[in-house]
Amino acid sequence: MMESASCDRKTRSSSRATAVEQHQPPVQVLTCANDPYTCDKCGYSTTVQSTMFTHMRTHTLQNFFVCGECGYRAADKGNVSKHMKIHTGEKPYMCEECGYRGADKKAMDRHVRTHTGERPFACGKCNYRAARKSTLTLHMRTHTGEKPFACGECGYRSAVRSTMDVHMRIHTEEKPFVCGECGYMAARKGSMNRHIKTHTGEKPFVCGKCDFRTTRKSNLDVHARTHTGEKPFACPDCDYRTADKSSMNKHARIHTGQKPYTCGECGHKMTLKSTYTRHMRTHTGEKPFVCMVCGYRAAQQGTMDRHMMTHKAFHACNA
Repeated sequence: MMESASCDRKTRSSSRATAVEQHQPPVQVLTCANDPYTCDKCGYSTTVQSTMFTHMRTHTLQNFFVCGECGYRAADKGNVSKHMKIHTGEKPYMCEECGYRGADKKAMDRHVRTHTGERPFACGKCNYRAARKSTLTLHMRTHTGEKPFACGECGYRSAVRSTMDVHMRIHTEEKPFVCGECGYMAARKGSMNRHIKTHTGEKPFVCGKCDFRTTRKSNLDVHARTHTGEKPFACPDCDYRTADKSSMNKHARIHTGQKPYTCGECGHKMTLKSTYTRHMRTHTGEKPFVCMVCGYRAAQQGTMDRHMMTHKAFHACNA
């Protein structure tokens, strides 16, 4: 199980905060003959026999320490002691910069990096550096292509658990983010942030060629192509070209006949989400467009535009 290290120099990763502190900025800790205890399961090595015994429990699942509150299990008693602070609310470590309090030193070390800008974990494939080892692990999947999280509904795969959680809201129709101004609901925080700007009027992205402003950088990138004439997205079935990918996806449905939006009330299928949104108003009776002159309400923008012409004609006759 444990044997003396025979190689001249071995490399192992360290997840201990003390090891990271002693070997910054490199990501890995170098060990040699002074690490006599080596795990035959995974190659982990250490100079301390008791540490190796603790490590081996991660493979044997024996003698685990268990939290009496929630059943959390750990091979090291110290890890359970740190875990218990979640239940007790104890946060003995305080940041001198901002007063942030943490339950353990490791968490505090990570927090301090938000002030120092230190990024000790480096990618071996590119120049990317991270403040956390877990962040580097996620980044490495951009190189390996690994996507361990799979959707059980549609086969979608993701490299990040949080991305999968957001994706699942497509199927559950969960929309946890609610606008305090108008009640609009969104599945993603980013979508809500963009929506809020419709109330604040904030449009931070500005075109350098004209007065166009927008709430999203991606919109500005697409808009810029109206000046350059660039249309990088080409349809393989016809000569249609477009400046943005979403327009190409919509166009492709002309050829495939795909109608992904289905009305739950009557079963009507539609190609475009905007068509689906308008159609649903025939069932809900929603009329979001309001005439500022007389209070008339309409379900469709086109209907409101035609209504507004009646006011223009009236004013023209009385001029």
